[in-house]
Amino acid sequence: MRRVTDTRMVRVRRRTMAMSRNTSTFANRYRRWRRYRETVRELQGLSPRELSDLGIVRSDIGRLAREAASQL
Repeated sequence: MRRVTDTRMVRVRRRTMAMSRNTSTFANRYRRWRRYRETVRELQGLSPRELSDLGIVRSDIGRLAREAASQL
């Protein structure tokens, strides 16, 4: 009887750990997506003159946003 209970506890622990990893992965992906969207929104709101002052062309916005999101 004790052996069956121990086996069930191991299964429950494994499931809990897997769910925790999945939740953590989801949370990290969500944070990166938010950072990406915020960066795109901010850069798209700049005028061509402001972008030029920063040395950015409009076609670089997606790449720069991906880089910013990957640094989380």
